[in-house]
Amino acid sequence: MSLTEAIAATPAKAAATPRLSALVVAHNEEAQLADCLSRLVFVDEIVVVLDRCDDRSRDIALEFTDNIVEGGWEREGPRRNAGIAACHGDWILEIDADERVAPDLAAEIRSVIEHSPADWHLIPIDNYIGDRLVRWGWGASFGRSAHAGL
Repeated sequence: MSLTEAIAATPAKAAATPRLSALVVAHNEEAQLADCLSRLVFVDEIVVVLDRCDDRSRDIALEFTDNIVEGGWEREGPRRNAGIAACHGDWILEIDADERVAPDLAAEIRSVIEHSPADWHLIPIDNYIGDRLVRWGWGASFGRSAHAGL
């Protein structure tokens, strides 16, 4: 058997499944955090960054992970970097505490990271106020002023 034939006959090593970390940043999100974290069962690791929380956010986060970063940051960049430094996955899913990952999106995320040659992906998010989709940014108006006299 030639070397080429031997290599061809050798079973291919299965590629390791990429590890996925979820990074959740929260500031006093006790009303949202449990629902958000409960939908992250498809990730390998959850990291929660608690920014100056004085509610039950820490207790809620501890129900899902021990990987908690606490502090007080003036800007988004240093806060996010503190969370990224605590992540151990090959991929990081950044999600806000008021966002939810549906099961079909979770499956798609897993599929994409297993086969993607890219270094990053942008996931489009639909934002709602009540049952109305915000189409053009947070300056959208539904016909009435938010404050009397404006």
